[in-house]
Amino acid sequence: MSGGERLTARQLEVLRALRDAPPSEHCERIGASGYFRPQDVGHRVSEVLAQLDAKGLVERSPKRPTTSNALYRLSDFGAAVAAADATEAGSAMTGQHVGYVRVSTVDQNTERQLDGIELDKVFTDHASGKDTRRPALEECLDYVREGDTLVVHSMDRLARSLVDLRTVVDDLTGRGVDVRFVKESLTFTRDESDPCSVLMLSIMGAVAEFERSMIRERQREGIAIAKAKGRYKGRKPALTRAQVVEVAQRLAAGESATRLAEEFGVSRATVYNTRSRAVEGGQ
Repeated sequence: MSGGERLTARQLEVLRALRDAPPSEHCERIGASGYFRPQDVGHRVSEVLAQLDAKGLVERSPKRPTTSNALYRLSDFGAAVAAADATEAGSAMTGQHVGYVRVSTVDQNTERQLDGIELDKVFTDHASGKDTRRPALEECLDYVREGDTLVVHSMDRLARSLVDLRTVVDDLTGRGVDVRFVKESLTFTRDESDPCSVLMLSIMGAVAEFERSMIRERQREGIAIAKAKGRYKGRKPALTRAQVVEVAQRLAAGESATRLAEEFGVSRATVYNTRSRAVEGGQ
């Protein structure tokens, strides 16, 4: 693990669980004393153990070298880290400036949002404002800790609604993480005792939410006008006509909707909808 890296809260949790786990009877029986199965350590930890393995904090048993059924134990370095205090073990650096960027499409330029700001690490999501799944944000919130500053271009980049904004900011500041919004020129901290700052957060968040609703309203009006003039063709179908027929036939033959969705890069709902579309096309 390089000097500039640090562990996430989840990685630290699994590392300590590995340190404190009782001897694994299963591993004892197969002659791998001192090693542990992922299920001996906790729930859904295989991916985290693989990450710790890549950092040199754990090592695999030669009896089970593959990732799918690997057995793990702390390396000497991992044992030293696990024995350290939580704050010291969690970061090789303290007080990092961490950036979060969200753009709606893959084509949008991510560099403009935090251009010219010196950051230790940046997390980037390609998701719309209404999308509830933001893996980079989840990773970012897990990564930051007390003494850090989270830097975001604007409030609407961080949250989907005013309630969401308050929840995220309150959680971060409660953990000792400062939150800085560049566009609004506002920074919120745990030590903020001025009630005006809380009011400002609510007002600015409400303004951002209002702006998003106005943009959606203008989009709807534009679409309505285009439809009236016969210029609006709607969103391009996810599947071509030939693909619709193929998916419907394979679905009727008993193939898994999940497998078909993965193969064609669509949702399971789209796969199921091909049934009615195929029927309509055949009439």
